[in-house]
Amino acid sequence: MARHHALTHESALSHEGFDLEDEPVEADERAPFVSMLNKAEGSMESHLQTTRPVQEITSHKSPPIYTQSSSDACLKLRSVLPEYDLLISTLSKNGAWWSSFRHKTEVICQGSYEGLAAFAARAYTSSDPAELGMLVVAYARSTGHHHHLYGVVDRLAIPDSGHSYSAEAMELLLLLAKAYSDIGQPRQSWLMYRKGLAISEVMGLYRREMVSPRLKSIWWAFYHGDRFSSLLLGLPYGFNDAHLGPTVEPYNVPTYPEQRFVLRCASIAGKIIDRNMMPGKPSSASSMLLDEQMDTIASSMHTGMFGSFSATA
Repeated sequence: MARHHALTHESALSHEGFDLEDEPVEADERAPFVSMLNKAEGSMESHLQTTRPVQEITSHKSPPIYTQSSSDACLKLRSVLPEYDLLISTLSKNGAWWSSFRHKTEVICQGSYEGLAAFAARAYTSSDPAELGMLVVAYARSTGHHHHLYGVVDRLAIPDSGHSYSAEAMELLLLLAKAYSDIGQPRQSWLMYRKGLAISEVMGLYRREMVSPRLKSIWWAFYHGDRFSSLLLGLPYGFNDAHLGPTVEPYNVPTYPEQRFVLRCASIAGKIIDRNMMPGKPSSASSMLLDEQMDTIASSMHTGMFGSFSATA
């Protein structure tokens, strides 16, 4: 990935509290419209709207987080869950997938993660619709049915465009994307990844000025998921690598081989999509070049790593 992007030592799905308003994500003044508004005189309101952090620019009619609407959402989400003992029993018996899911996230961000039982015990009484939504998705995924609950969570726990997005809401989008993929609904999975990627762009998470490890891990997870779901469906990807800098390479010390491998594969996936999207028949030379690049990436990793990836697939 970009040399200025440091990958995180914290999981994108960590349970630690986080408020995106702690991060000064300001509108990019290079954008013509933003620049014009910033230079306008006699319009203090416009100036404030363009210089405030992106995630704080919400509708005046939008209720703050954890208001009555949040409480109502939590009540509705909790109503679709079974009683606590049955919930914990179901997750304990059929929750092995959680470890695999969190491991895949850990490969990207190299962080520790919370076990399913501990997460369930904490989230069951949470007043955050996003956390409770994750618990509902985990329950539905563990039962092997009740997949209709994914749509319920999407409607109740994912903020609309007038609300700020918390880290937990972004992580819920990641979990929904993975859940839809697991039940054979790649289009819905792609929609979740693309939505998360678009929100991340609006929040400025792709910009090299961002320094929060957790925010960066969220960005890379959506970037990675969007690339591979787009490749699977034969669709264009949502973010151009050219906007990340001269190289798409994680820049951190120490550099974890698994990080570099996963993100290099995502970059190659984008090049394959570019090739497939070109009108006419792709040249054999371009195909051979991509093949050589994939061989180079594969040879950079020890063979035992591929076995560990297969075991957690």
